Amino acid sequence: MTAWRATGENPVPVILAGGRGTRLWPVSREARPKPFLKMAHGRSLLQETLLRAAAIRPDIVIATRDDYYFQTDEDVAGIRDQLGRADIHYLLEPEVRGTGPAIAMAARHVRERHGEDALLLVLPSDHLIDDTAAFREAVERAALAAAGGDLVALGVQPTEPATAFGYIESQSVEAQPGVRKARRFVEKPCRADAEHFLATGQYDWNSGIFCFSVKSVETAFAKYMPEISAQVESVWRSRRHPAKLPHALRFGGDAFAAMPETSIDYAVMEKADNVAVVRADMEWRDVGSWETMVRLGQPDADGNKVSGQAVLINARNNYVQADGRLVAAVGVEGLVIVDTPDALLVGAQAGLQDVGQVADRLRGDGHEAGLVHRTVHRPWGTYTVISEGEGHKIKRLCVKPGAALSLQLHRYRTEHWVVVQGEALVTSNDTTLRLARHESIIIPAGCRHRIENRGREDVVIIETQTGSYLGEDDIVRIEDHYGRTAH
Repeated sequence: MTAWRATGENPVPVILAGGRGTRLWPVSREARPKPFLKMAHGRSLLQETLLRAAAIRPDIVIATRDDYYFQTDEDVAGIRDQLGRADIHYLLEPEVRGTGPAIAMAARHVRERHGEDALLLVLPSDHLIDDTAAFREAVERAALAAAGGDLVALGVQPTEPATAFGYIESQSVEAQPGVRKARRFVEKPCRADAEHFLATGQYDWNSGIFCFSVKSVETAFAKYMPEISAQVESVWRSRRHPAKLPHALRFGGDAFAAMPETSIDYAVMEKADNVAVVRADMEWRDVGSWETMVRLGQPDADGNKVSGQAVLINARNNYVQADGRLVAAVGVEGLVIVDTPDALLVGAQAGLQDVGQVADRLRGDGHEAGLVHRTVHRPWGTYTVISEGEGHKIKRLCVKPGAALSLQLHRYRTEHWVVVQGEALVTSNDTTLRLARHESIIIPAGCRHRIENRGREDVVIIETQTGSYLGEDDIVRIEDHYGRTAH
């Protein structure tokens, strides 16, 4: 008998797609973190997770930051033909508070729609799992245990003494074949402890995939993390449906900020006495850091792994990822070299656990490379900074068909637009005009303006900004199709 027949319905997948992804800097940044990274097969990590979720149940919840909604929706649209009629609901968080609050609000949402006996299947959005049949089989066993009241963690049998993953110690339970009782959680052990865990056979990698009923996890929050439980209803009352986004809930900033920032592991799983472990017999890779990326792919005869254009001379056991430029490495060994248009990472493979400190320092210093890429994604398309200097900045804007920038003005800068592709509908104060290829317009500081694309191809514009201040926060939105009230 499958778990689906035993419990009445499949668990509701809850995909966690927030976070900052600092350990994969510079390809992952706060404004576009790792769930949106394209892998070798052309799909993003989030898209891979969506396909796994839809195979379990085409009724999916995505918990993500409000800022990521349109990037997330683009990923959904990119595989819509494969998702079929999947019904996807978005829970939009105003800020990062960790997986604990995210799951608490997802449970409240699922209770509203399906009742307290409904099961949740929590899926991080940064995993690679190739064996979908083994994944589904493990989920079926987890759902059976969860239907009985357990908080279930999917474990993965370790294949090496990895120090980048958490571990779960467990013991067999006679009455439940294939289900083990969790004894303790261990966060990222030292090498000696990891070797011991591997030798005993009593430890699994903590995959971060969990299954439990709404009732069970809400009871656990109330018992072990009442600070979250007490705030759930306040956050729920603050919810609203953004205009034109009927399947999204946006939570109030003040109410959500009152939630403690914590993980589901610390809040509940490490403390509860009804935690079970189901071992998933599958290859699992948590793409959370460069350590994992280094393991992916096939090395050449010298042990080097290369993505992009690179020339390696007398170089061994290196990982090179080049985006747009040629990378040459001579006489080096054991390095990770990641080149992006605006930032270069060079590090020893043994020290990759410290990469997140780079992003933290950049954010602390107010450096844009800690937050955004040179190409920045917006609901209407993208912009790329081509050049900037004292008193000027040059961008390439790409506006998608049917999209429009907000009606806005700038206090400190003047903009000169030249259309190089498509036809733009431009608003300049009380005037509306069409600009074709090679045509241009100047938008003075203080002028209300907007760009719209009503055609079928992208509109590409070269924008030259001049002024005393060119920061991205010099924007006053007057009207916006996407419900944004600030940049």
